[in-house]
Amino acid sequence: MPSLLEISDAMSNELRLLTFAPPITHVYNPLDYARDVHAEYLARYGGGPKEIVLVGMNPGPFGMRLWGWARDSFGTPQKFFSRFFVHNYCPLCFMEASGRNFTPNKLPASERAQVNEACDHALRGVVETLSPRYVLGVGHFAESRAREALKGLDVTVGRIPHPSPASPAANRGWAKEASKAFTELGISL
Repeated sequence: MPSLLEISDAMSNELRLLTFAPPITHVYNPLDYARDVHAEYLARYGGGPKEIVLVGMNPGPFGMRLWGWARDSFGTPQKFFSRFFVHNYCPLCFMEASGRNFTPNKLPASERAQVNEACDHALRGVVETLSPRYVLGVGHFAESRAREALKGLDVTVGRIPHPSPASPAANRGWAKEASKAFTELGISL
């Protein structure tokens, strides 16, 4: 079975070959430019098995709300990562000329299909490696991709709210809403 780093590298290599039409003007792949940091994250916190894999959509400016919740709920990275692993479904950050984040769910169908193929394969590999009981999308998009990518695997797929300020749930107190979602899924924190 491939390691998490091998899965990550394979996905990054596939995605590197893709091109994207306007309005996307820049595509950042932290698995390339921050590979050493990502490798350290995987080595430090990717040891399995894990009870829960949280799947984000892609890198963006609002992931820090999730990390704040993890810190406030668990106190230390070691306590959080003893049960959880966080994986971005798509590692790419798409930017428009204005600097606006362009999310993968808004890609044209042909471009989205190519991205999804590589990302579905990687997510399935991560889940097969870590053997979680739950895979939870952080938002609707990540949940729907997890449901598609993980068909046939013995894992419960669900969702917690997305922390973006564009999400009404996030604006009502995201941490409280996320904790409520865990409770509704039968997961004790």
